[in-house]
Amino acid sequence: MENTKCKVENNVDSTGDTLPLNDNNGKNDTMREIKFRGKRLDGREWVDGFYIKNPDIPAGQDKHEVLISDGYECTPVDPVTVSQFTGLLDKNGRKIYEGDIFKTTDSNGDCRVRVDWDEENARFIGRDQRGRIWYVGREPLIEVIGNIHENPELLKTK
Repeated sequence: MENTKCKVENNVDSTGDTLPLNDNNGKNDTMREIKFRGKRLDGREWVDGFYIKNPDIPAGQDKHEVLISDGYECTPVDPVTVSQFTGLLDKNGRKIYEGDIFKTTDSNGDCRVRVDWDEENARFIGRDQRGRIWYVGREPLIEVIGNIHENPELLKTK
C-alpha cells in the first residue's frame, strides 16, 4: 500500500490569526497530546498521528486516513480501527488508546478492562466483563495487554 503526500494546514483561531499545530497559545502549562491510531488497510501494522478524512475521496466512499506525524505522509487505515490516545500511559510506559484492553487486579484477582469513550461525561473509562466502570488513569497498576481489534478473546469470561 502506498502512502500519499498530505498538506497539513495550521490552526486558525477565532480572530483569524494562525497558530501552529499543537501550540498551547503561548501558555506554559501542558496540553494532552491529541493523536489517533489505526490499522493499515494492508494489515501490516498500526500507524498513529493526526486523524484526517481524505478530501480527495468522492462522496459516499468511506475511506479514512491517519497522518503519520513523522514525514507528514497519509496512510489509509481501516475506519473501524481508528481510536484516540487517552493521554495516559500504563505501568510499562505504553500509550493507552480507546479500544485497548488492560489488565488490573481487584479483590477477586485479575480483571480485564476495555477502554471506551464515555460520551455522556466526556471522558475515557474502562468497562470490565461484569459491566463495572474503572476510571482510566486512576488505576495505578494497569497494563495494556491488547486491543479489541486484534485480541477480542481477551474480554471473554473464563
